[in-house]
Amino acid sequence: MRFSLPIAATAALLSSAASAALISGAGSLAGANNITLPAANFVGAGPQSLGPITWTSDFAASRYGWTGGADFGSNGNWAPGGAPILGLNTGFNPNTGGYANMTLTFDNPVSGFLAEVNWALGGTNAASVIIQAFDVNGNRLTHPEFPTTSDFHYYWFLANNGNSNVMQPGYYGFTFANPVIKSVVFSNGFIAVRNLSWTGPAVPGGGVGGVPEPASWAMLIVGFGLVGAMQRRRGAVRVSA
Repeated sequence: MRFSLPIAATAALLSSAASAALISGAGSLAGANNITLPAANFVGAGPQSLGPITWTSDFAASRYGWTGGADFGSNGNWAPGGAPILGLNTGFNPNTGGYANMTLTFDNPVSGFLAEVNWALGGTNAASVIIQAFDVNGNRLTHPEFPTTSDFHYYWFLANNGNSNVMQPGYYGFTFANPVIKSVVFSNGFIAVRNLSWTGPAVPGGGVGGVPEPASWAMLIVGFGLVGAMQRRRGAVRVSA
């Protein structure tokens, strides 16, 4: 039992030192599992099942598997008949008076998420079009490499009512060393996503998808080494007795 504390401490050290980052750009999520959206052309709030992901919105005119195209104003168009999209069709929630949200919830937490995103303004006044990641307890995940005063510390800040392109449309997401992302929420604007991908556990039935991340391999290797050392020490004690 006295060897359990060093093993746990070593694992915690490796985990805390491993990277957690906001990521952008096509192909920026290595070893990802891709999700193919169906051409469902569903209009509503959901829920809709998308493999290991459940799609919901709190606005009844949202789009799931939409192929009818989307007009994002100064950000251009996603043409009708193109790749199906998931779309939040307003930024304002008429029921609450606050943000409207579109949520992707994973069957099991994942370590990384990436999607192609486009948007237009249309949310609550003086607020921003944002993407956030949450853990299983509903806590917004943080990225410790960014200063606490930075807009990028907690979420992707895409636009606000004074600037529709704080960021350029493209691929945005999150990556962590361990599977901690339970949901990804898109809020407060006309916002749509396609070309989704993820890494880490998420497959239906609780299985593991993808390959272990480098930090996970490191923890396993160190753990095996310490267990081997423990066994050798115990063997030495038995011989000397």
